[in-house]
Amino acid sequence: MSNQDVVKVEAVPQQHLGQMTETAAMISMIERMAKDDKVDVEKMARILEMRFQLQQQQALTEFNNALAEAQGQMEPVRKDCQNPQTRSKYASFYALDEAVRPVYTDQGLTVSFDTDPTNSRPGEVLVLAYVSKGAFTRTYKIMMPADGIGAKGGMVMTKTHAMGSAVTYARRYLLSAIFNIATADSDDDGNAAGRRAPAPAPNPMQSRSDSGRQAAPRQEVITTDQYKKLDHLLAEAAEHGSAILATAWKNLTPLEQRTMENAKDRRYKPRAAEVDNQAIKEEAEAHEEDEGKGELNDDIPF
Repeated sequence: MSNQDVVKVEAVPQQHLGQMTETAAMISMIERMAKDDKVDVEKMARILEMRFQLQQQQALTEFNNALAEAQGQMEPVRKDCQNPQTRSKYASFYALDEAVRPVYTDQGLTVSFDTDPTNSRPGEVLVLAYVSKGAFTRTYKIMMPADGIGAKGGMVMTKTHAMGSAVTYARRYLLSAIFNIATADSDDDGNAAGRRAPAPAPNPMQSRSDSGRQAAPRQEVITTDQYKKLDHLLAEAAEHGSAILATAWKNLTPLEQRTMENAKDRRYKPRAAEVDNQAIKEEAEAHEEDEGKGELNDDIPF
């Protein structure tokens, strides 16, 4: 080999690091520090760990900002499906996805779903939703019945049907919960799809203060009457399922949320979960009856 064939490799000069990507610059720095016997390895490890934590915090901040921006642009979704068993309407996953996907992807967010058989209970399936932006991912989960047993206690579908239906319902509920989506019965409802909710009207019971009178200090406690009203509001929301309960909860003030936190965990959330499970079974029965009560089909109803 001649001298002309020898390629001399040198460390990248410091002044050229700005032209490199951040990752390449960091790798180059680590390689140079690793060759230096004077470098404190433990100190370098602590510095790298601190840098990683700062990057994670920045990624979390960007994720939360994107999620808030997406939620601010989302509007109520029209209920496009009818449940003949309960004589009620609901928004299908297709309607939800069609309404929100363009909004959250515009903010750089991605949503994907998976199941977790390892942590699923017998006759149920744990469905996961991964919401990501850049280097940060947040996981949402919900446990769904997948035993094929209807509200009346009889088998209404095959195991394949039951699993497919459970995953479909879970995707719908998770998507609603992630972005706190409200639904409307029709385009003529007050908070109908395609229109934002109107601004709250002035409170006619609020006393009119004179121009020279100072505003009353902010209330720091919840009265008994206010507690009863909040309890009635949240209990009624829980009767409509987890998504409606989440919407009602978000509309509370921080003081109201702190006051009702224990009742939420003990009463409202368990009741909302019961309503969700009941709705799943009733919709499954309705779906099976729509197929003519004939021989069960193994197609997954996505």
